[in-house]
Amino acid sequence: MGNTFAAASPAALAQAAWPSLLQHSTALTHGWQAGLKASSAGGCTTRCFATHFERKAAANPGLKYWKPTSPGQRGRVTVRRTGVWRGGPKRCLTQGAAKTGGRNHSGRITMWHRGGGARKMLRNVDFVRRPNTHASTGVVERIEYDPGRTAYIALVRHQLPNARKETRALAERAAALRPAASGGGGKTSSGSSGSSSSSSSKRGGDAAYRRAVADLLERLKADQHAARMASRGGAAAPRPFSYIVAPQELRPGDAVSAAEGAAVRPGNTLKLRDIPVGASLHNLEMRPGQGAALCRAAGCAASIVNKQETHATIALPSGEHRLFSMECRATVGAVSNPQHQNIVIGKAGYARHMGRRPIVRGVAMNPVDHPHGGGTAGGRPSVTPWGIPCKGHRTRKNSPMAKWILVPRRRGKQAGGGASAGGGQ
Repeated sequence: MGNTFAAASPAALAQAAWPSLLQHSTALTHGWQAGLKASSAGGCTTRCFATHFERKAAANPGLKYWKPTSPGQRGRVTVRRTGVWRGGPKRCLTQGAAKTGGRNHSGRITMWHRGGGARKMLRNVDFVRRPNTHASTGVVERIEYDPGRTAYIALVRHQLPNARKETRALAERAAALRPAASGGGGKTSSGSSGSSSSSSSKRGGDAAYRRAVADLLERLKADQHAARMASRGGAAAPRPFSYIVAPQELRPGDAVSAAEGAAVRPGNTLKLRDIPVGASLHNLEMRPGQGAALCRAAGCAASIVNKQETHATIALPSGEHRLFSMECRATVGAVSNPQHQNIVIGKAGYARHMGRRPIVRGVAMNPVDHPHGGGTAGGRPSVTPWGIPCKGHRTRKNSPMAKWILVPRRRGKQAGGGASAGGGQ
């Protein structure tokens, strides 16, 4: 028996197979419709299963998992900036940032693998927040993104003092004291006693009038200086806005304060003596009046472990326990954007936009460029381009501030957590 399909043409084969293909597609369509009806009856309008990305997004609402539409998007994870201002920054609180390419003032590279990147505007963040000034209290206008740091920043509106009202009050005070200074203390019927009381009251009126006039002149001089500096583009005049590092619990409309005796709530800056033990804090000063130096990155928070008469023991995020003066100031709460540690860049272009250049391995260089270069004389322990060991070799020098460290920071395997991540002795 010969092969029936041997002499058949491709068109005849397609025509013969068409009814079976049509029947198969119809069955698939009916099956899909039946499944859709069953899912609709169960309360699901589209489908009763969740994709891999939807399951991840449900477990971490603050993160965005990108679909693998390209090799660069595959595995990319970013932070959802929910509630963050989508407009531009406050122009009066920004300044241009000149790119250095990782070089210092003499042109030598001090920070490798830096260069290029997107243009940025620096935000002038207030890390000092001095008390008893016009900027010590205010109301949060909005939460903004800052390309110069990992944490979010808050725009705070302050109540400026009315300079014209103060000047007018001083002028009225001087005008009210002028008749008493010029007219004397009044006439009396007695001789010497009346003249002595009149002269003493006149001297008192003259002194008060001179003080009032001096205060008025000082105020007018300060107003003229502020107007002159404002016309020259200076920063002498107080501004109604300022930027601060935003804590996690801070929302638009909240009141923040750095004045003496402020309440212990997120966003307020107080001395360590006024913050209770166990409270989370950030923007910590190392010396009184220095300004915030520690715990300024996203998600960072320190806590007060113990208090003494003059010093407090602070547990830093690195695991280090350190003594700080009770006069040092700190801000209550943990720093915003705690999901920053879960970001996955996903592609090299994202790193180039941040100003990070490619890293070349030392073994791929020549011996003149790196100690690992060449490869003909065997290997050697991992070192820096200057021959300093870079795996496990301690480079931290004991500074005079090291005497305030009670428990050193975690190092090596202890930094990863677990049962041995406590003290790091």
